[in-house]
Amino acid sequence: MVKPRENRVPIMMSDEELNLVDDWRFKNRVATRSESVRRLCHIGLTFDEHRAEFVEAFKGQYEELTKALAILADMVQGQDATEREKALGQIVLRTISKQISSLVLVRVITGIANNAKADRDIEDILKDTRELTDGLSDEFHDRQTGPDAD
Repeated sequence: MVKPRENRVPIMMSDEELNLVDDWRFKNRVATRSESVRRLCHIGLTFDEHRAEFVEAFKGQYEELTKALAILADMVQGQDATEREKALGQIVLRTISKQISSLVLVRVITGIANNAKADRDIEDILKDTRELTDGLSDEFHDRQTGPDAD
C-alpha cells in the first residue's frame, strides 16, 4: 500500500530542467510529473549513497586494463602467435576494450554527480553536464559494439 503523501515541496524549475524531467517521464512511462520527480530523487539519492563505492571499486582498473590491452595487442600481432592464439587474443582485446569503455562511463557519471554537489549556480552545473555527456552515449555504443559489429 502506498503511504499518503502529506508533504508538499514547492520548487521552481527552468524550462530546460522541466523538459528533462518530462522527457525522462515519457521515456519511462511514468504517469505523473510528480511521480517522476519522486523517482528521480530516489534514483539520485541511491546513486549518491553509493557514489564513493563506485569510485573506490574502479580506482586503478583503467590504468591496469589499458596496460593489459597494449601488451595483449603486441602479443596478438606477434609472429610467434598461432592462429588460435590470435583469435582468442582478438576476443580478449574486444572484451578489455568494452571494459575500458564501461570504466570511462562510470568515471564520467560519478564526475557529473560530484559536479552536481558543488556549491555553484545550477545553470553552470547543467552546462558542464551537457558538455560532459554530449556524444557520450554514441561513443559508448560505438565502443561496446566495435568495428566488427556490422
